Amino acid sequence: MNEVELTKSCEIKPEILSKDKLKPYLINKLKEAIKDECTEDNGHVLYITNKNVEIVDHNISRLNNRLICIVKFTACVFKPVKSLSVFGTVVMILEDGIFITIFDKQKLLIPSIFLPEKFKFIDNSFISDDNCIKVDDKLKVEITNVEYSNNEFNCLGKIIF
Repeated sequence: MNEVELTKSCEIKPEILSKDKLKPYLINKLKEAIKDECTEDNGHVLYITNKNVEIVDHNISRLNNRLICIVKFTACVFKPVKSLSVFGTVVMILEDGIFITIFDKQKLLIPSIFLPEKFKFIDNSFISDDNCIKVDDKLKVEITNVEYSNNEFNCLGKIIF
């Protein structure tokens, strides 16, 4: 996870232009705008920090006479990169591999060929003599391959035992 500065435009209703209402309103609008955002440069926006939210420019909309503000803010992001080690939660297990979600945003596939041979697929789990991997388990994984396409990252990985 990293912190980055981002900018977004927000439409502001006139009744919000009081000092005590403006910042919470902007934060809520920004949260809505970035909820499912994933860019190649920054990855997934996880959350907005309250450290730095400021209006850097503004104009009046010709369509509805509302104020359009360009807002600069600090956000915590997760960008998957090769060789990165992270923790994730197992969400699905198939004979061909294990699907993990990272920060409830990024999916990662661990192909079964990347598992040690001692693991056998039994009843929607991978089981060895001393380990059992099942849905909802938390695992430490290493991202081994990343590709960005259609506003999302596709990732392969392996478990770090």
